[in-house]
Parts: sequence; structure tokens; C-alpha cells
Amino acid sequence: MAFSTISRAFLASRPTSLFLRCMSNVPENTVYGGPKDHGYNYHRAVHIWTLRISISAMSVIRRMVVHGYDTTLPISVDEMLVHCRSRGSMELKSAFDGDLQLISTYESTLSVEKEKKKIEKIKGLWEFVSKVLSLVTTKRRRRRTEILLPLILVFDMAFSTISRAFLASRPTSLFLRCMSNVPENTVYGGPKVQSPNQRVTLTHLRQKHKKGEPITVVTAYDYPSAVHLDTAGIDICLVGDSAAMVVHGYDTTLPISVDEMLVHCRAVARGAKRPLLIGDLPFGSYESSSTQAVDTAVRILKEGGMDAIKLEGGSPSRINAAKAIVEAGIAVMGHVGLTPQAISVLGGFRPQGKNVASAVKVVETALALQEAGCFSVVLECVPPPVAAAATSALRIPTIGIGAGPFCSGQVLVYHDLLGMLQHPHHAKVTPKFCKQYARVGDVINKALVEYKEEVSSGKFPGPAFSPYKISSTDVSAFLNELQKLGLDKAASAAAEASEKIEKPESPVADEQRKSD
Repeated sequence: MAFSTISRAFLASRPTSLFLRCMSNVPENTVYGGPKDHGYNYHRAVHIWTLRISISAMSVIRRMVVHGYDTTLPISVDEMLVHCRSRGSMELKSAFDGDLQLISTYESTLSVEKEKKKIEKIKGLWEFVSKVLSLVTTKRRRRRTEILLPLILVFDMAFSTISRAFLASRPTSLFLRCMSNVPENTVYGGPKVQSPNQRVTLTHLRQKHKKGEPITVVTAYDYPSAVHLDTAGIDICLVGDSAAMVVHGYDTTLPISVDEMLVHCRAVARGAKRPLLIGDLPFGSYESSSTQAVDTAVRILKEGGMDAIKLEGGSPSRINAAKAIVEAGIAVMGHVGLTPQAISVLGGFRPQGKNVASAVKVVETALALQEAGCFSVVLECVPPPVAAAATSALRIPTIGIGAGPFCSGQVLVYHDLLGMLQHPHHAKVTPKFCKQYARVGDVINKALVEYKEEVSSGKFPGPAFSPYKISSTDVSAFLNELQKLGLDKAASAAAEASEKIEKPESPVADEQRKSD
């Protein structure tokens, strides 16, 4: 109430937002969004204003403000404890001392005596508060708090009176800039907005599903492929446990661990900024109990940077796991049909739904996952009529992979659709339903063979790919130094190399030299 009454006039004055920004010592384009950390640890005068807001609210904001995440989810208990321990008035005193130095720096740049006097008024208030804080820090914490809060209110009243005229005067913008070390137009730039125009969300997917627009999904495992997906405008990037086969060379998806999956998740999260990111729960990480499932899902989001998780449904325990994860506040994509993690029971990678009982089970399991709260279901290796039935029965989107054209969307593995890998192992595990939109593997093989031949023949690297130069004067001096060290052979080699780089032979002369 006191703050609302005392500072209302100041907060309505011009330019308040810029004034608040000027009190920060961090890059303005990262205060509420960027990853760069410049000591934003409850410092600067702007944080005195936020003291009046509840500490609980500040602890929530800190997850995004300090660490640069887009949401509050990734921060850990240990990280929160670091911030909790940084609330003493000693930190506030350090902030005031830092601002005094900034004011002094700006004061030295002013040539007009009138402007200097205005700065002195502001500087005087800062010095007063700094001195009082020095006294406060010698008292017990209880007394420190009792003195600090009234002091802030007094400072509010005095500052609002003196600074109003100053902030409206010229050169205000220069003063405001001098209080920060970053561009002033982006202090409150904020994290990337997760809107349909900039980031795919569940709302975006529901809208596409409602309109009957197909959803595009690609499974990728690293930064380069994620960048390609981002550029192409793919809706969903799935970091699948199929990395065990495609990247790590296993014959099944079973061996990959949570820690290995997290490495892939983090790499993809750094490359894909637009797609919805979904991380697979690997085999053995969620089957034991709902608690284990929730704990693993939390790690995928917090440590892997994913937006949601995918798990393979089928048994009641896995459906219960999906429900528990959804109730924990994590979006879940289900998976029915051919579930690669269950090949021990299925007898290998075998299509499902090829008889009545199996087809009914596919639809029933999909419905159960929907009731558990899943936002989408993958249908893998089932006949098109079965996929069509499941898609019609569900209110949520279905994503087909080897399930025909009647699903709400389609998913393929990045390496498969690009024809990335051309070797016996990959040929053995490449599914029949995958269309290769390119033969990138052939291009890669050709390029590697050409590289090997050019290196073997000495053609690469030629002068065009040896860009770093040393002047002829320095070359001569360098040769003299080598000779002084008794390295005559090295000096001769350097002289010969310098001559060849400066005067490269023509291709005809080079061929003639080789023939001779």
C-alpha cells in the first residue's frame, strides 16, 4: 500500500521503463531471455523495486531471467538455493557501489554545469543509501531487514521528487544508457514467445488437426539435423530412441540409456528453435513404476530441453505411466502398433493389426492412451484401414509411420528419408515404408573418395585453401632465425614452401613435372 501510494506518480512519469532499465548491469537483450550472464544476482537498484513484489514471485521469474531459459521448468533445487542465499543487503550495497561508479563515469562526460548539478543530486541519494547499507550490514539479519524496508520507501519518495525533472531533461537518453552496459531497446526483450508464428505448441497442433491439415514430424538426433528441420519448417522434431540403431549402430533400440538420450536431446534443442521437441523415454526408464516414469520424464524436460515426451503404450502399466506423467504437468505422445521396445514379446520387428484381434487391440490401446491424457499417438507399421479406424475414433492427432495416408500426420527418420546411410547394417534395418527423398549417402561417399584422392596426390590443399600469409620480410627473418638455431633443413623447407605458395605452378606444368 505504501509503495503504491508513494511511487504511483513516479511510475506514471516519462520515461519510467527506460529508467528501470538503466538500473541493470546486464545485457538488455538478455535480462528476460538471453543465456549470457553478467552478474545478474539480485543486484542494481531495479531489484529494489522488485523487493516490493513477493519473494515467491521473484524466485519463479529468476529461472527465466538469470539462466536464460524459455520456461521456469529447467531450474534445479541447487540452483534455486544459490539465489536464495544471495538476498542479503551486502549484495544491495555492492549494487549501489557499482551504480555510483557508473554515475561518476557519466559525470566526467558532461560539459554543461547544469547537468552536472542534476547528476550530483542523484549521486547524493545513492551515496546516502550506500552508507546506510554499510551500517546495516554490521547488524543482525533481523535488524537489517527492519531498517532496510523503511529505507527503501524513504528512498522511493526522495528519488521520485528529484528525478522526475531530471528524467525529463536533456540529455536523458545518454544518462539512461550510461547506467547499463547494453543496448537500451532490448532490456525487457524477454524469452522467445512460444506462439504459432514462432514456436510450434500443442495449441498449434490442435488447430492443425481441427482444420484437417497434416502434421509433419521428423526424427532427428543432433544439432545439424535439427537446424535443417528448423529451416524446413517441420512441425515436430522427435528425438527417438531409434538413435540406438541409426547413430550408435545397435541392432535394436533397447541398449540406449537415459544419459545417452539426454545428449541427443540437448543437441537437438540447440538447433531446432521452431518445432515442438519431443524426447523418447528409452527402454528400462519408465516401466518399473509411475514414479520412475515421472522422474525420467522430468529429466527429459529439465536436462534435455524437450517440450514433451513419447512413450510406447500397450500394457496397462505403461498407460498408467503415461497418465502419471500427464498429471505431473508433462505433455505425452503415445505409441502403438509396432513398438520396438517390445520386440522380445512381439518376436522381432513385426507389423501389427494384421488380424482382427491385433487390429482391435491397436484401436483400444490408442483410445486408452487418449484417456490417459496423451496429446497425440504414433501408429507404427499397421495396415491403412486400422490406422484410419484409430484416427477416426480418436479426438487427438495420429502420427503414422508405415501406417498409410489416413493418419493426421506422418513421421520419418531424418537419415532414412535423406538416404543418408549406405552400408550393409543400415540396409538391414531400413524399413520398407521409408521413401528416400534424396541419396545423400551417395553424395557423401563420392565426396570422401574425392577428398582422399586429392590429399593422396597433393592437390589439396592448394594455394586457394592456404589463406594465412606471412610477408616476404618476415619470411626472410624467420629463415635467419632458423639458421641461427641450426635448423638449416627446416629453413630450406620454409623457403621452398613460401616460393610455391607465392608462385603456384599451372596445372599443365604440374602434369608435365609429374610425367618427367
